[in-house]
Amino acid sequence: MPDWKKFVEERTVSVEEAAATVESGDRIWMGSTICVPYGVLDALAERYEELKDVLLIASMYLAPFKILNDPKYKKAFHTMSIFPNVLERASAKIGTIDFHSVPYTYWERAAQEVYKVNSVITEVCEPDEDGYVNLSALGVGWTPNIMRNAPKLIAVINKYNKPIRGDAVKVKVPVSRFQYFVRHDHPLPSLPTNPPEEIDEKIASYILPHIDQGTTFQIGMGGLGDSIGLGLRKKKGLTIRTEIMTNCMVDLLESGSVDHIYAAGAFGDQRLYDIFDDPRVTFSDCWDQLEPESIGKVPNFVSINATMMTDIIGQCCSEAIGVTQYSAMGGQIDFVRGAAKSRGGKSFMCLRSTRKDKEGKVHSNIVAKLPEGSIVSTPRYDVMYLVTEYGVADVFLRSNKERIKAIISIAHPDFREQLKAQAIAQGNIFADDF
Repeated sequence: MPDWKKFVEERTVSVEEAAATVESGDRIWMGSTICVPYGVLDALAERYEELKDVLLIASMYLAPFKILNDPKYKKAFHTMSIFPNVLERASAKIGTIDFHSVPYTYWERAAQEVYKVNSVITEVCEPDEDGYVNLSALGVGWTPNIMRNAPKLIAVINKYNKPIRGDAVKVKVPVSRFQYFVRHDHPLPSLPTNPPEEIDEKIASYILPHIDQGTTFQIGMGGLGDSIGLGLRKKKGLTIRTEIMTNCMVDLLESGSVDHIYAAGAFGDQRLYDIFDDPRVTFSDCWDQLEPESIGKVPNFVSINATMMTDIIGQCCSEAIGVTQYSAMGGQIDFVRGAAKSRGGKSFMCLRSTRKDKEGKVHSNIVAKLPEGSIVSTPRYDVMYLVTEYGVADVFLRSNKERIKAIISIAHPDFREQLKAQAIAQGNIFADDF
């Protein structure tokens, strides 16, 4: 576009004017975490008396906004999260949020075929000298593909958003594609991190020997991922292929342990955002990064994920305890299945052996029978290795009795005899099998 600056200037509106373009029945995709246009959302809330049946969809809300905090807005807005976090869990208690959980490689299809998204309002980077906006680390995952079939597009420009590297078709959009622009500059939300706990370090110690020079691996957010990252700083020639780039990966780049990182997003602190111009960091959409057939072409791929509970045959509940949803599927099942397709690949499902309830009572996270209504995230036949602070259970392609014995062996010692008795009572194994 010859005069793209004039094009942007003529179509730049306030947050209130952007909110005024929303119509009843609109299906709006707003991006993920740091790309969600919270200012526009609060302006949109003021129109709740005149609108109806507006669907608002994002992944992980990081800032409180009116529509999320007050049930009165439900008459106009159906608010959905495809990966709930702290804010969504609080909002679920007052009924203002709807949880979705679908493997990340399916979300683009759900957005287009099920919800028929017709509008995208999302935060982007400053336009570059050629008249393109970079979608940033949390915009590349699904937004460019959803945009192709959405006729209504609004770019919320935030100068604090950092451009990312990757295929230009995936990470950049010409300004000519947007109907309106909003200027809303604000610092990016950061994810605070805590030092890994001893239990995370113990679990990580069982996995680190499986990551050798030349290995391509995936890790997630949290203490376990950080522990693995710390343990890899003396190794060389590694490649990371993951859905989310995290703070610990900056250390791995700076130590020279990792040659390249391929990610579908990144979330952490400012130090992480400042490394996006490193040529060793490349972003692409969730399909490119997570599709199991593609992962399977990488030899010796190692996938490392966390789960919250498993039964003694290996069914993993990674997003909920019982029927109460806590997080979402994310890319877990895609990486687990991709690792299984990889020649020499391995996938590790990690969990703490116990948890405490509100009264301080200790419960085993390995159970003979899942609570009624439990949400199984990763089926037993997909699980390869289960890991607790007490060891590793190899259950891939194993029989029921072999699974039961292996999984009980990594339960907390205080619960093993109870689990054996329950397994025997179920009739799936006998006393003389142990």
